[in-house]
Amino acid sequence: MIMNRNKVAENEMSATNSSKDSIDESQESCGEKTKLAVSSNRYDVDSSTMGGKREAVGCGMVAEENYQVNANATMQKEESSTTKIKPRLNHSNIINRKRKVREDSTLSDQKKATKRKRKKEMCQAEDEMAKKEAKQNEKKERKKERKASDSHLAVAAGTDVSDLIHHEANMDDGIDMHTMNTKAKSKDEKWNMIFMELVEYKEKNGHCNFPTTNGSLGRWISRQRALFTSKKLKADRYEKLVGIGFAFENAKVATDNEKWNILFMELVEYKEKNGHCNFPIKKNGPLGHWVKKQRIFFRSKKLKADRYEKLVGIEFAFEDARFANENAKWNRRFMELVKYKEKNGHCNVPRRNGSFGEWINHQRTSFTSKKLKEDRYEKLVGIGFVFEDAKFASDNEKWNRLFVELEEYKETNGHCNCPTTKNGSLGYWVKNQRTSFTSKKLKEDRYEKLVGIGFAFENAKVATDNEKWNILFMELEKYKETNGHCNFPTTNGSLGYWVKNQKTLFTSKKLKEDRYEKLVGIGFVFEDAKVTHTFHGA
Repeated sequence: MIMNRNKVAENEMSATNSSKDSIDESQESCGEKTKLAVSSNRYDVDSSTMGGKREAVGCGMVAEENYQVNANATMQKEESSTTKIKPRLNHSNIINRKRKVREDSTLSDQKKATKRKRKKEMCQAEDEMAKKEAKQNEKKERKKERKASDSHLAVAAGTDVSDLIHHEANMDDGIDMHTMNTKAKSKDEKWNMIFMELVEYKEKNGHCNFPTTNGSLGRWISRQRALFTSKKLKADRYEKLVGIGFAFENAKVATDNEKWNILFMELVEYKEKNGHCNFPIKKNGPLGHWVKKQRIFFRSKKLKADRYEKLVGIEFAFEDARFANENAKWNRRFMELVKYKEKNGHCNVPRRNGSFGEWINHQRTSFTSKKLKEDRYEKLVGIGFVFEDAKFASDNEKWNRLFVELEEYKETNGHCNCPTTKNGSLGYWVKNQRTSFTSKKLKEDRYEKLVGIGFAFENAKVATDNEKWNILFMELEKYKETNGHCNFPTTNGSLGYWVKNQKTLFTSKKLKEDRYEKLVGIGFVFEDAKVTHTFHGA
């Protein structure tokens, strides 16, 4: 019986262990949802059944221990006192072990549940990590593809790569690579199609200088040259164009360069024969014209740097012989002027003094028209040359002399109102100053001098009229103080006539505004008071 119980216990133990193994195997494959469900179902067996299995295991353990005790009792009969104590001790230990097994089984259930939960969370985390790694790998592959596709681009030194960086950032942000690749392919196909048109054109004409103003092919050719100049033409496209003999310079520019180089070589040959580059510009056709043109380009700062260096390399003189002779002549005249100043103390050579006088006049004319060269201007200023004409200088002297006369007149008479019809030249000069002031032609320095001595730019007659008007206005003020109004009889003497005249001027809109304000200020009543007038100077 004991042996049978032991066998039953062993079978139950093996069943229990197999169920545990199946649970563990199902938990290890937690990434698969179906296996996790099977393992959880296997584990979630009725607690009473599992408890019964545990009791069976406990009974098996007890039977095995009782069998061992009886065997020991049979073999050691002489130690009867000792064998009687051992079964009791073993029985108490078995009870404690049962309790421990039950407690362990309860604890193991909780631990297993916790372990399953943790494994489930770990599986979810691993799935997320796997997804992230897959995305990163996909991005890396995209970058490799972009690098491989962009490796053929010709990016020159100093090119701003901010656009490329922005492009990379946009690609990383998730722009559809397929769409962009499709667009790039369509552009390449279009480029190749027009390139084939150019190839056909060359086969027919023997060159690639298709007119840039002729349709889409012309515009495309102009575009390729512009991209080449700005260092933006792709390397593979550049190689294709060079391969068919495409000229990146415009045909017109290339022809101009060839022509320039041909004439330059003619000038080199001329120098080898004559020892200089002063080719006569009025003779020998195109070379003379070409030499003159290089000097003009040099003066206007339009001569290309490479051409300038070539001309300097053969000691080309950018001033022609005639211009050099003119400089020599000017310097000779300037030395005459220096000697003239040493003798006379000034540079005011009379214009009637032959060719030398004409030269002096020409310098003043060139200065006025802003055509006098800077180096010549500095030389003339350095010796105290006056760029105003001697006649103009005399006019200044005459004006200053008459101004001094006017100052003397003021000291004698107390004012500057010199009669314009008397005193000869001074009266005429005073009138001329007022005319120049009215027409805004009086120079500022002269105006300041005249104002400084109290010169009246109004005519003396006008000044007298103002004084007379002010005298009669004062009489009208006194009349108002006496009578309380300004209605002076218009038939009563000079004041009446004056009052009537002010009303007439008001009606005809000729009354000066300052006079109108004065009259209104003392309560003067005009006949047409209801009418609004615009005042003009009388």
